[in-house]
Amino acid sequence: MLAAHPAVDPDRIAAVGVCLGGGYAVRAAASDPRIRAAVGIAGAYNSPARFSSGDGAGYRRTLASFIERYDDELPAVAPGGGLAAMGGDEPWSYYGTERSAAPSCGSRCR
Repeated sequence: MLAAHPAVDPDRIAAVGVCLGGGYAVRAAASDPRIRAAVGIAGAYNSPARFSSGDGAGYRRTLASFIERYDDELPAVAPGGGLAAMGGDEPWSYYGTERSAAPSCGSRCR
């Protein structure tokens, strides 16, 4: 457990999330009293209202379509507005280039 590590002050544990992880960090901090702070960097927070046409049926249709396409492969980002999980040139300009490279990650992050 993180709080038991000798280098950790258990009263100063924080959660940090990048992109969609920002939403996960906020959720974790909201439900775990050991987490004293949360940070979202370029946070993405999925909202059911975004998928709804104002009724529960629209939300359920959207969720069903996700399940139907569960095994489809889709690139995370694509240049020139190509079909991708994060469409558009802005995500590509970061995640699709060396700007997002992490030396400790290696090829498994691409």
